[in-house]
Amino acid sequence: MGKFIFQAVIGLVVVGTIFGFGVVVGGGFSNDVAEIGVQSRIADCLPLETSQELEACLAQPEDAP
Repeated sequence: MGKFIFQAVIGLVVVGTIFGFGVVVGGGFSNDVAEIGVQSRIADCLPLETSQELEACLAQPEDAP
């Protein structure tokens, strides 16, 4: 019985470690994708004269002309 409990604990540790790495890698990937999206929206709004114009452009929905 003790061997089974030990194996179950080891299994949970391995699964938890794999899950933790997945969260870290997945979170990093989603942040990169979001950053690329923001950079492309800013690039679409440029060139503008003032920061107020940039803020107004970024406040528009993405599908607006």
